[in-house]
Amino acid sequence: AYSRPLVLIADWNIPRHWGGVNLISKDTFALNQHIPFAFEPVKKLSYKDLEKILSYHYENTDLAPDTNQVANPHLARPARICNAGTKISIVAQLHSTQPNDAENIVFWAPFNPCIQPYVPLSVSLKHIPKVYQSHTLDQTLAHHFDGASNSFASNPTQAYSVFYSYNAKINKNYWQLIGQARRQKQKIEDYALQFFNNQLDKAKASRKILKYLYKTEKDLQ
Repeated sequence: AYSRPLVLIADWNIPRHWGGVNLISKDTFALNQHIPFAFEPVKKLSYKDLEKILSYHYENTDLAPDTNQVANPHLARPARICNAGTKISIVAQLHSTQPNDAENIVFWAPFNPCIQPYVPLSVSLKHIPKVYQSHTLDQTLAHHFDGASNSFASNPTQAYSVFYSYNAKINKNYWQLIGQARRQKQKIEDYALQFFNNQLDKAKASRKILKYLYKTEKDLQ
């Protein structure tokens, strides 16, 4: 959406731009070829197509990670779209121009989305479960840039630590565990979406889905 010009053309961002565009463009571009600002997609895109882009490691290209050289694709160079710096991944599906419409959804995944499930959350959600909170809203805003108040120390009662631990577990033996992780990811996504679609109160459904995701990954530790 926005970037400093030098960052946009940095050597770690050019391949990410190229790889993502080629997944959905009607035309195929070479790595160092100029890519137009706007282009025609090969088909009408779904949120699943965007999730695929955000989970991409240059599979089936010359830049695909060498399984004999790196422990997991997130450490490979050049940087993947889904990489070691990915902390959160979001795809928005907006059905209405009303800002708090319950049918406006974000599909949310913590850390690497190739490992973690995308779960549907309504933008009408006003209160998140306590396990997703370290401080009150006022405290969080007041100390947002204060490192001393924002510890990243492991805490098994906090969702952040649970998601981080599970993500790290898969990354440690990625090539051996990713098949199992993908099956688990699909299972959670299928359940969460079906549950969300069957509930009338989307905000309440979203809170229950967040609790379900936390409990499921805690059980996988």
